Formats: sequence, C-alpha cells, structure tokens
Amino acid sequence: MRDSSNPELVAAWATVPEVAETEKRYDDVVQRLRKFRAGQDPEAARHAVIDDAVLTFATSGEWSDDVGKRAAKAYIDALSWESEIIALRKAESQLKFAKEDTRDTCAEQALTYLGTRLDDVLSDAKRASVALNSVMSAEAAIQAGGEALEAWRTLTALLPVVKNIREAQWSIYRAVADSTTVPKLGRWQRAGHGNVMGFRPDDVPAGALTAMRTGTYDVPALVWLANIGTAYVPASVDDLEADVNTATEPVSYDDGGRPSRDISPTVTPVPKSRESAVYPHSRAPHVDYSQPIPAPVKPNSPGPGDEKPPTYF
Repeated sequence: MRDSSNPELVAAWATVPEVAETEKRYDDVVQRLRKFRAGQDPEAARHAVIDDAVLTFATSGEWSDDVGKRAAKAYIDALSWESEIIALRKAESQLKFAKEDTRDTCAEQALTYLGTRLDDVLSDAKRASVALNSVMSAEAAIQAGGEALEAWRTLTALLPVVKNIREAQWSIYRAVADSTTVPKLGRWQRAGHGNVMGFRPDDVPAGALTAMRTGTYDVPALVWLANIGTAYVPASVDDLEADVNTATEPVSYDDGGRPSRDISPTVTPVPKSRESAVYPHSRAPHVDYSQPIPAPVKPNSPGPGDEKPPTYF
C-alpha cells in the first residue's frame, strides 16, 4: 500500500499513470466487496422456503400451492447474489495481482523520479552550503547572521524533503522485492546502503554514516551528502544489491586480477580468566589431616555454592 502521508512517494508513483489506474480499480472493487449485501447460498435459500412450507403444513394442515414458485424464486435470487459475489471476488483477486505486476514493471520509473528529485534537492543544498563558511550549528549560524543564517534556514528546510525521498525509495523497494529479498532490505537500510555509489562505511564520516543508516539527516550530514558527488537512488532492487556487494568487495587486486586480501597475522589477546566464586560457607580443602586445618578463605560471592563440607574434628 502507498503511504499517502509521504508527498515524495505519492509524487513518485504519480509519474506512472498505470499504477494509479490499477490501484484505483483495485480499491474500487474492494469497496464494492465491503458494501455488498449479505446473502444465502442458492440451495440454502431454496430449502428455507421448502422447510417453512413443510413446517406450516405440519402445524396447521395448510399447504401452500405456490411453494414451488417461491422456492424457485428464492433459488434464482440467491443464485444472482452468489454470481455477483463470485465475480467481485474474482475481480479483486485478479486486480491484486495486476496491481503488483504493474508496480514491478513501473517501479524503475518511480525510482528514477526520486533520483532526479534527490539531485535537484542536493543541488540546492550544495549552493546553500557555500554561504555557510564552516558554520555547522544553529547557534553559530545565528551569530554569523546574513547569508550564513539564510543558508542554514534553506538547508534546514531541505532536511524533511531528503528524509521523505529516502523513505519513499525504501517503500518502493519493499513493494516490488520478492519474498526472499524483503527480509534483507531492512538489514541493508540499517547498514547505510542505497545512499551513495561505491558505499564503504570506513569512507563515510561518523555523522553522515549515522544519518544514512537512520534516514534522518542533520545539516552537516546533508552538506556532506550534497558535496560528495556520488549520492543517488538505486533505480532497482538489483542496483541496490549491487551497491551492497560493492561494500564488501576487495579494495585491490593483484597482477593476475585476483582480489588482494590482507592475510597478515593478527594477535588475539588472551582473555583474563574469571575468578572462581567463593561462597561464605566454602572451606579450603584439608587433604592431609595430620596437618593443621587451613585458614578460612575470603568469600567473594553471596552463594548458594556447594554444600557445607563435613566436620571431622
């Protein structure tokens, strides 16, 4: 389902008239189904008339001469109702699949719109960022005043737009991804994929990386995104998956074209062993009874521990 509260998502799907038309027809048939009157199965309707005539005769001795006509009419009326409900259900089922197929076919066009929209917004952000002159907080912008303050206001107004574009982007991915890919989308989004080409977490400033992973930008992160030059919207789930693969591919290759990987030895520190628990009733082992009893041990745990050892003396 489309999120009508996100104007960027609505606008993206609006660029594909086929999607809007198919969804309108689907919504129409769903509403018709909800409003359709309750009815009876034709056989049940016919037998209800017959059973009523039999009961009347059994209790009063009066037989209805038109029982056949009334039973036939009840059957025909119920058959008409049943045929219409079957038609509505069949239409709902077919339009549901048609809606999904149309989305799959036209999603690239909607994502392309979002990519163009992102380019326009980041172009505005890049122009505004020039006037900041290293101002990176609202307080500093207020103190600087003039063009810096105006630029800060412009950038602040663009923040929800970028957020909506990113949310629309992921909404479309989820709408068209197959059942095996949908569970991966959340992991990819939380990792920061689908924001910049050639994404590698180590190459992204901490603040911008957090923004990419949460989908919520602040002004410094938006300025970084606007000036990096590689921000984009992957035009399909396949393009998104390619972005994910890029993040894990080797960064260099040897002369034979094989991936170069760091195989230098690493040192794994030996973890400090945990101190054994000593309970209040614990006693040092008394192995040689010809020797004095060992001094009591100092407890370091409240219990319960082992049972109290037997006393021999």
